[in-house]
Amino acid sequence: MDVASLLLLLLLAALGWFWFDSLSALEVARAAGKRVCNDANVQFLDDTVASTGVALVRDKSGRRLLRRTYRFEFSETGNSRLEGRLVVLGKRVESVTLEPYQILSCADTGGGLQQLPSACSSQDAPCPICGTDSISKETRS
Repeated sequence: MDVASLLLLLLLAALGWFWFDSLSALEVARAAGKRVCNDANVQFLDDTVASTGVALVRDKSGRRLLRRTYRFEFSETGNSRLEGRLVVLGKRVESVTLEPYQILSCADTGGGLQQLPSACSSQDAPCPICGTDSISKETRS
């Protein structure tokens, strides 16, 4: 086996490793995106993340690892698409960033206000649906 064939074989092995490692990191990012959206009570859209960057960096112990950046979309109401970003270092999620979004209570419906249930109109009890103590005067009936 000559040197050129050996280099070609090593290159193919490195590409195969990179591809399988990227698939593994993609699964980590997708699971983290779903978990973050579930914890924030927003919808994880399209059930996917998209790679936006790869860099070779050192971790805290000095080892060289690949830092991959992914983007995903989420929605708080189903009517809008907002962007989130995940950074994965090796196989560990390093950071998650969500675009600012409106936190909806049970009184909000797509940016408008709805009639609250009779239980929510009580001045001294929290809403049994969302648990909020303060319901704005515009929403009280």
